[in-house]
Amino acid sequence: MMKDSIFILCRRTAKGVSVVVFTNSCDHVDFPDTVEVVEDYAFNNAFGIEELYLNAALRLIGACGLSVECAIKTVRIDVAEPIEGRSSFLLRFPGTSRSVHGFLLALGAFGSLDLPDIMAQYDSCIAGSRDYYTPGDSSNASAYDQVKLICERLQDSVLLTAANRKRYRTLIEDHIEEICVDIARHDDREALGALADLGLLTAENIDAVTDAVNHLHDASTTGYLLELKRIRFGHSSNDYDL
Repeated sequence: MMKDSIFILCRRTAKGVSVVVFTNSCDHVDFPDTVEVVEDYAFNNAFGIEELYLNAALRLIGACGLSVECAIKTVRIDVAEPIEGRSSFLLRFPGTSRSVHGFLLALGAFGSLDLPDIMAQYDSCIAGSRDYYTPGDSSNASAYDQVKLICERLQDSVLLTAANRKRYRTLIEDHIEEICVDIARHDDREALGALADLGLLTAENIDAVTDAVNHLHDASTTGYLLELKRIRFGHSSNDYDL
């Protein structure tokens, strides 16, 4: 089957349509709507894929059927039967070498297309995308990129397990100053507001966060944090020299 110079060889049997082999390199791959199975080793360590769309008919992924050698950034999975009112799931993997392993755990192994298990592995991938104790590791996601994905999952928590919710919150609480400093470097006040909305930027830690951000000599973000402190926690904002 050819679509925009993408070669996806399919086979039709009494059991349905299956992907036999993917034979090209491209940044966007859509499965035909009729595909039900990805056969063993069909993607054969493909590279260059950034977006992958899995159709609602897909029910089985063979052994290493989606094994790739690239960090796929976005995976959309449609489901035939809505889950918690959701018929489509968008997974945005961190764009690091760590996420290749995470993708393989979530989708590259053998088994049925089990959304709860896939989302659990996806959450584990996000949580493990940065090692805060080896900040120079080139395989790390930035604190900013990681926390954006975590906030998305906490705000839209379909199929988020209690264990992964706790893991996310503990990770942010343990590294809140470093995370907020990186958010400030990206000038993303919305992300700081999201942390406050989620109860992660609190009356107990906002002073330490503000002091850490103030060391960047970022008067704008420091001022925003002081105003956030006044509005959210009812404290005076006249305690920093901007």
